[in-house]
Amino acid sequence: MFRYIENKDRTFLFGAYRGEKSQLDWILGEKTQRYEKLYNIRFNQDLFSQRNGGTLSKVLPDYILIYNTQNPQEGYHLFPCVNSAIKEQAEMEQLKYPNPNGAYVVFSLGEELAAEPLNINELIKEAFPKGDKEIPFTPKILKGKDIANVVDASFSQPKVAVCKKHKVLRFIDLFAGIGGIRCGLELAAKEKGLKPVCVFTSEIKPYAVKVLQENHPGETITGDITKVETKNIPDFDILCAGFPCQAFSSAGKRQGFADTRGTMFFEVERILKDKRPKGFILENVEGLVNHDGGKTLQVIVDRLAA
Repeated sequence: MFRYIENKDRTFLFGAYRGEKSQLDWILGEKTQRYEKLYNIRFNQDLFSQRNGGTLSKVLPDYILIYNTQNPQEGYHLFPCVNSAIKEQAEMEQLKYPNPNGAYVVFSLGEELAAEPLNINELIKEAFPKGDKEIPFTPKILKGKDIANVVDASFSQPKVAVCKKHKVLRFIDLFAGIGGIRCGLELAAKEKGLKPVCVFTSEIKPYAVKVLQENHPGETITGDITKVETKNIPDFDILCAGFPCQAFSSAGKRQGFADTRGTMFFEVERILKDKRPKGFILENVEGLVNHDGGKTLQVIVDRLAA
């Protein structure tokens, strides 16, 4: 059970969704068959655009608490916030967001949390102290201690949104290049009757990023994986990684782990240990097998088995 007082210093984005427009189905990815949970707010960089219902804050919240504008007390949900990206209108159209207008901040969400009951209407009053003088349903940044004040055991525990079970294979693609490993995985998954869903992609080379964006419009391509905390990577079933090969290739200096590029394997190890997925696919050059008399490959195998 998630308790707000135990997360009093954590940051929460308190936002709304339009119940009459089935917006929750879009958030859960059910209606669009995206099967990735997303929440969006307008991307506003100035006070004028904030009047349209967005936020000036650039802080990545720890959690996102959303409520139904039609029936707040019966329709509120709490999700961990994984990461965020700015999406332009064309990208929102690719994500099948209904009638997008301008740019949005899109948050990737983790699985919904079972949390203690709140007097959500009281929280709305506290978040909007000026009442009708404030912009309706504007997202607010709150602390856990603010929300803990309206915990009320006399209310029923909020119902977790029910998602249909689908045969989905969620994967991440690290050092993605132009997506070759991903292509093979997607074909194999479809042959087995699974729907492959890429929930995270990392690549730093501009030309490769351009190709990925053209082939997979609407997806966010993250840059340097060494700067991404594991908690900001969505949960997944399979990790794909073609970690840099120059340090092991016979065409290079073969410095192995002494080459910064060779140490990228340890980023893969970090994520695997933290996330514990069902499996992984790693790719590298043939020279890795006999590099340093086979010792390098043995280090990798031992670290993966640990």
